[in-house]
Order: sequence, then structure tokens, then C-alpha cells
Amino acid sequence: MPHSRYFTLAQICKLGADVLTAHDRYKQKRKTQDAEFSVDRILYGVLFERFRSASKKTTQSAVRQARVHPTRRHSGRIDFLVGGRKTGTFIELAVRTQSKLGGAYASQNRDEIRKLSKVPGRARYLLLIDTTGNQLNSKNLYDSYAEVVPSRGRHRHRNCVVVVYLSSTGAGCSFTWEPDRPINDKTARLKTFELS
Repeated sequence: MPHSRYFTLAQICKLGADVLTAHDRYKQKRKTQDAEFSVDRILYGVLFERFRSASKKTTQSAVRQARVHPTRRHSGRIDFLVGGRKTGTFIELAVRTQSKLGGAYASQNRDEIRKLSKVPGRARYLLLIDTTGNQLNSKNLYDSYAEVVPSRGRHRHRNCVVVVYLSSTGAGCSFTWEPDRPINDKTARLKTFELS
């Protein structure tokens, strides 16, 4: 893991693979517990162990420190910030479960992409964890994010967001969502890979 608290794509994929491995080993005895909540706790534990200052942001501190403005329906909270606001890494987590099969598509994560595009850090990741055991088609996932447009407002400088999808089957993909260019532009390339 990086000492500067800036994550590369390879490091965020390793982090996600560690979370998936821990989630698979830690099967819930009670089926009623939310899988997204357990993945969130595992990710926080892994980050906290690697960086003692990894902070789980609450709604008020995220608004104050990251200057993320809440939307009407949601809290405006960014899930994780590792490092400082200007040089750190922002991570937003979305989990695809058996009860929420559309959880990785853009229709469910439009607000998360928009929130991340407004924060100033060195890196912004939308980490999509798939716990279902049924891998999504990478091209369909990629195409779903082509429809996301930046939100209107006073944010002049919107930033790119790297979308990383990791499946419990061991496959994954990544691409960059850029607010000023359509995602189908040749500069945004879909990268598929296998987790080791």
C-alpha cells in the first residue's frame, strides 16, 4: 500500500480483492444481515489496519472537510477518505448483492459518481464489489455509465472518477468516467483483468 496515501489502480484492485476474500471467508450465519454493510465494515477494517488514520467520514465531517454538498435525497457522504483532502484518495463503495442485482450499474450509482467528481483529492474511485458469484458483462456495465452526465451547479472544476468493478468470481474491469467527455470517447478505455 502507498505511503503517500494515494492509491494506484493496481493497489485499489488489491484492496478490493482482499475485501472480497475476507467477505467470502466470513459467511453470515444470519441471512438477514445486509451484505453491503458487512463489506463496508471489512473495507474499513482493511483500510484502518493499513493506515491508522483512514477515516470513515460521517455526514457532517464530509460536508465540512471535503466540501461535498448533500443532494436532496441523499446525505452527501463520501464513504472513505485516506489521507488529506487535496492529496488523498476518496473511495465510494457500492455492493452488488442477491437482493440488489442492479447495484453495480450507473442507474444505482449516478449520485455517487457526481459526488466523487466534486471532491479535490488526487484520486477518486467508485469501487463496485460483486458478492453474487455471477459476473456482470463488462461491456454492459461500461455502457451504463455513458449515460451519466455531471450535475448542474457551481462546481467549475469537476474531476475524473475511476470506476473499478470486482467480482467474487475473480474477474474485474475498470474505466475512467470523465465529466467533460462522453465515456464512449476513445480516451476512456475499458480494461478487463483477472484478480490474482
